[in-house]
This record gives sequence, structure tokens and C-alpha cells, in this order.
Amino acid sequence: MMPTTKRVSKQAQAQLYQAGDLVFAKVGGHRPWPAKVTMRTGDGKYHVFFYGTYNAGQGVLPWNVWDFMDNREKFGKDKQSKMYKKALWEITNTPETVEEVVNEEEARWEVEKILSKRKHGEVWQFKIL
Repeated sequence: MMPTTKRVSKQAQAQLYQAGDLVFAKVGGHRPWPAKVTMRTGDGKYHVFFYGTYNAGQGVLPWNVWDFMDNREKFGKDKQSKMYKKALWEITNTPETVEEVVNEEEARWEVEKILSKRKHGEVWQFKIL
């Protein structure tokens, strides 16, 4: 008699992460990359910030997200590019990098929004904190 192998679905393997959790996340054909969860959507997908590249991933499927500490050995051993090494260093030594970049991006977006409205004849009042 052949031993039976219990198959576990991708959905069952996926863990639940909260905003701020450090993870490896995979999008498209790219390798799992050091990231920080920035949001969990209503449909269970994640938005993440990728260290090293400072890119954002949206709609990352739950089974393409792994806990950083539990998988550091697994995903950190391959031949690494300089950018990947930088990402590993940042998530380990300066995980707050995400807040700095996100705040800068939000500020830039707000300024662009204001300038765009002014170009179209709208006047906005705002105060700088």
C-alpha cells in the first residue's frame, strides 16, 4: 500500500499578516523579496513595501507572502544581487525605512494634487504642519 500524502491548499498554508509585519513577498516572476506589509485588503490580499527598491506591491496573494524571520535562511542563501543584499540589510537593521519613504511619497502626492488643482483654476487652502 502506497503512503498517502496529505495535500494542503495554498489558501490553507497562507498566514494572516498585519500592517507592519516583516515578510518576504513575491510578485510576478520575481523571487521572494524582503518587504513590510502596509495593508491587508478586504479580499485578503496584501499591499507591501519592498526594501531596497522602495517599490510597492499591491494585491499580493496571501500564499505569496512568508514570515521574514521564519524564512530568512531559506530565501537569503541564493546568489544575491547588490540590491537584494541592500534589501536584506535594510529590513534587518532599519525596518523603519518604510515609514520614511511612504511619508515622503504621501507628501509628494499631496503637493502634486494641489498643484494640479491650481492648474485647473481651483483654489485650495491648506496648512503646513
